Formats: sequence, structure tokens, C-alpha cells
Amino acid sequence: MKNLIKVPLFALAMASLATVAFTGCQTTQSAVSSVRGEVKVMLSTDMENAFQATSRAVADLKFGKLVEKHDALTGLLTSTTADNTKIEIRLRNEGERVVSVSVQVGAFGDEKIAQAIITRIKERI
Repeated sequence: MKNLIKVPLFALAMASLATVAFTGCQTTQSAVSSVRGEVKVMLSTDMENAFQATSRAVADLKFGKLVEKHDALTGLLTSTTADNTKIEIRLRNEGERVVSVSVQVGAFGDEKIAQAIITRIKERI
């Protein structure tokens, strides 16, 4: 019985690895993933441009800004929705003109709001 369980789990693990191997190195603006309510995207731009686009996106969506800071390698924007749900946007310089942006809305994540933020950031780049 244990071997019957191990085979499908092994196949699932291999399929996951194959997916990462073929798609994990893409740095296009359309590479979006979601884990535990956090939506993450890789953008083909520099940190300064990504941070400014993120800041303008938050302003466009009329979220209240609480924290807004960045350096050459990382950035953080913390804001709230009208109903006081916390939004945390983290930026990380992943290499030459590649910045990862992760958006967490609330404790458990609201993917619809996070996707709206990502969409607006992409429009601002």
C-alpha cells in the first residue's frame, strides 16, 4: 500500500520540478504566481522604475500609504484599503533589470485585490 502512494507522489513531484525547470527562469511581465495568498510577479525593469510604478499604482487605487521605502536592492510599501485591510508590497532586485514584486493583502490574502495592484503596476512601468 505504501508503494502505491509513493509512485503518484513521486510523479507529482517530478511534474512540479519539470514545470519549474521550464518556466522558472522567465522574467517576463506575465509570469505571475500565487502562494498562500501572496501574489508574486517578475518584472523586466530596474528597481527605481519598479518602485515608482508601485507607488503610483497604490496612489491610483487610492489606498492609504503607511510605509514607503526602498534602496537599490529591496523595497517595501505598506498601505491599507478603505476597510483597513493591510496591504504589503515587497520588491526585490533579482538581477540586471529583473525585479520581483510580491503583494500580500490581509492575513490570508485577497488575490483579486492583489491582482488589481499587479495589473496597475504593470500599466505604470
